[in-house]
Amino acid sequence: MKNMLNFTCAVLVLGSFACFATFVHEKEAPCEPFFTSQKGNVVSGTYDGNVIFEVICDTDEEIRSFYNTSDILQSSPMTQLRTIAFNDKEIHKLKVNLYFSQEAGVMRSRRAGGGEAILGRVGEPLIHGVEGVYDIRRDFLLEWSGGEWEWCGNSMTRGENGDLTASFNITISNYYFNIIFRPNYYRSILSYKNYKPWLRRPNLKSVNGWCSWKAYGNKIKMENIEEMASFIKNNFYPYGMDLMQIDNGFQRIAPSIEGDVSLAESWMRPSSNFPEGPASIAKKISSYGLRAGVWMSPGIEKYAPNNSSRDLRCILPNGRKAYSYWINTILDMSDYTITNCFVPTFKAFKDAGFEYVKIDGLRHVFYEGLLLAYGYNEAVRRLRNFCLATRLALGDDFYILGCWGIMPEMSDSFDACRVASDCGETWPDHHRQLYYFAEMFPCNRILFVNDPDHMLLRTDEEWGRAKVSTVSLGGGSYMFSDKPEDLDQKRIYILQRGLPSLETYPAESGQMHLDHITNYVSEKGDVDEGEEMRLVGGRTEPGVDSPFSTLWAVHFAKEWGNWCVVTRNALWSLGESVVELEKLGLDPKKTYLAYDFWEKKFLGEVKEGLPMRELKYGSCQVVSLREKSKEPQFIASTRHVSMDAVSVKNSEWKDKELTLSLDCVENTSETYSFHVPVSLDLGKIECEGGEAKASVITSDGLLEIEVKALKKDVALRLKFE
Repeated sequence: MKNMLNFTCAVLVLGSFACFATFVHEKEAPCEPFFTSQKGNVVSGTYDGNVIFEVICDTDEEIRSFYNTSDILQSSPMTQLRTIAFNDKEIHKLKVNLYFSQEAGVMRSRRAGGGEAILGRVGEPLIHGVEGVYDIRRDFLLEWSGGEWEWCGNSMTRGENGDLTASFNITISNYYFNIIFRPNYYRSILSYKNYKPWLRRPNLKSVNGWCSWKAYGNKIKMENIEEMASFIKNNFYPYGMDLMQIDNGFQRIAPSIEGDVSLAESWMRPSSNFPEGPASIAKKISSYGLRAGVWMSPGIEKYAPNNSSRDLRCILPNGRKAYSYWINTILDMSDYTITNCFVPTFKAFKDAGFEYVKIDGLRHVFYEGLLLAYGYNEAVRRLRNFCLATRLALGDDFYILGCWGIMPEMSDSFDACRVASDCGETWPDHHRQLYYFAEMFPCNRILFVNDPDHMLLRTDEEWGRAKVSTVSLGGGSYMFSDKPEDLDQKRIYILQRGLPSLETYPAESGQMHLDHITNYVSEKGDVDEGEEMRLVGGRTEPGVDSPFSTLWAVHFAKEWGNWCVVTRNALWSLGESVVELEKLGLDPKKTYLAYDFWEKKFLGEVKEGLPMRELKYGSCQVVSLREKSKEPQFIASTRHVSMDAVSVKNSEWKDKELTLSLDCVENTSETYSFHVPVSLDLGKIECEGGEAKASVITSDGLLEIEVKALKKDVALRLKFE
């Protein structure tokens, strides 16, 4: 076997990661407390040489800042509570200013429960009731408690250097105000110890594509690729889909190390379906203007090299080779094996023209091989060396998906991680995909992009809506695996509504819910709801209208406005319900305008609670909520399930004219909905770059404009009288 690279252990250490990593912070943030300084009525908190908060009192009274034996100072993992105290005979109003790095956002330190929505964010919205902000680049969580408080503004503010700030007002009537500080939050408190954001962040660009596995299995042929590429180009590429990933079945034989044939050569051999080898696949996909992706597994089928001086197999303490149900032979992942087997293999895929790789079987390699053979610490070292070497071989621009099962060891080298079990056409498959995606949401775009496995749109139409809505709004890897003939116009339309998947971050964190069976199966294949409930053992949080994983609230902050999109997924049949606005991260004192996306229906004004309709299991409801304005305002569109973080570039009201700047799909029509106060009438409509047709303003103020885009950039102007 040829030694293609002198790839020693020294190259694999994190220090060598600098040659390809996208550096986002000059050094590791220390695990140490913050320190306070006081000047009159101002208390400042400093961490790692930077001010992270200021507390300003409304009076000239000197503030007391302390911790004592009643407070919490936990050393491992470090959690620091600092009490800022005042004259307990008076009510004080404080202004608190917060300072963060260029990548931060609101986050609570617990998961949704008690009928609350799972909270997510796009941009940097300030979500009502979320008493914390997480600094991603410095990995600390800052929280507070002690009085009634309210954000100043709707979004965090970005300074000239890119750093973010936020402020809130708080009224103290019970003597104290607490600052809770958790350094190394994901690394230490949540135990993702290999998370190193100062070295590298995952590729945050959304992934939108197609996977061949459930469409063609291992029978994939070049004519299938050509047909699918044309289908994607015509139906989905204009909406943001640009990836085709070829799964198992393209290779000539099961990858092996046999005779003088190396592992890389085994993967690159031509097959009867692809006589010009894997490079012809990448070339064909690229010819359609799409990116080419490929599947591979680190396991091998046969190990019989001519040179047997060094055994590269993972050998268990009983002397037998390690294997799993899915992998016949597991290699030892030693530095020598990584250097001589895997680095050349990944370089061969890159040289063949691929830009994306899905690496399968990693949990089998780790749990059924390395862990049993070498113990935990050594197994982790070997797996991480494999991950880092993969990144070094492929380069920083290559997209890497690890598959499957949450493996934090990949967090500083891979871009995405498949967090759910295999997709399928049955209800249990659909159920567990949505549930796993909800469970692992706090990892999304922090550690890596979450991949719930590819979607199947050829099943129940309602299931398709639910999965498209959840994955796109939740910011997951957005892949489907149907044949062109599987998708009628209704299903094509559904899939287009989620393109592209959003760059969504979690606004909550904390430990997973572990009281719900998700990986259940049924001998019948599919099940009805009664059978499903028996297998699962009942819903989580019995007695709650929207148990965990059924309710999501993603909050949006754009320069032109803020809004929230609520998704209610019926993993069980759900009755009619009124969801309290506070459980969605919304202010119950405000009035909102609600619009149901899939029903294309204006729901009117919402105060204190959002009425949700009855849902049969497997279906969903998606509703946008925007704070009601006194002027005409945009409230929803049919273009994207986000209503609309994709096609609306700007919305401006000025001199009785409402202007929408749109990024459209040429030669398509979408409906844009507006709310118009009764005191105004619509006058003239102008549509630069397209054609516009308006409906009559209804009694509840709804105005719908159908826009046919003749160009990509469209300007819609509504003039009112």
